[in-house]
Amino acid sequence: MQDYYHIMIIEDDPNMADELAHLLEGWGYKISSVKDFANIIEKAVQIKPQAILLDINLPCFDGLVRLKSI
Repeated sequence: MQDYYHIMIIEDDPNMADELAHLLEGWGYKISSVKDFANIIEKAVQIKPQAILLDINLPCFDGLVRLKSI
């Protein structure tokens, strides 16, 4: 079986995050969902995902600003 990418999901809507994770896992992707939005930069560095699905309208910050930091 082919090794699929590791995808990090940063989404504040738990239903949306769970649905995305479920669908992507069905295609064989490894998924990490972030629940602690205060430490996403550190988490991304730790996990080293190949792709990030990022909600740009998170409750505590602008996702685009954090993406530039990552």
